[in-house]
Amino acid sequence: MSGEYSYWCKALALTDGRRPLSRSEMYALGVSETPQHGFYRKRAIARGPYVDAVAIWWDAFSTDAGEVVATVNHGPSDLDDTWLMCAKYPVHESQYHTRMETGAWNDENNDA
Repeated sequence: MSGEYSYWCKALALTDGRRPLSRSEMYALGVSETPQHGFYRKRAIARGPYVDAVAIWWDAFSTDAGEVVATVNHGPSDLDDTWLMCAKYPVHESQYHTRMETGAWNDENNDA
């Protein structure tokens, strides 16, 4: 994947979906308040366990012009608030789907 998913792909290349991005990595990737397409996880509270699975993508059918949307655990979510909470936690698409199917993350390092 590329283009709209370039941030997510680059972030995964750094973390392999096993740890959060460091501040220096986020800076190098140019993280901003603009949501980036991809699959992520987020915590409900600081330093708590990862509990939410996040997907951000272009939905061409949501409006006449289309728009970027976010879901958290398959439910609609505020795009801007969600992005700020998940930007440093990219995960592989397979990790996202496993979490949605089983309710658990499929990696061993859930406390990163």
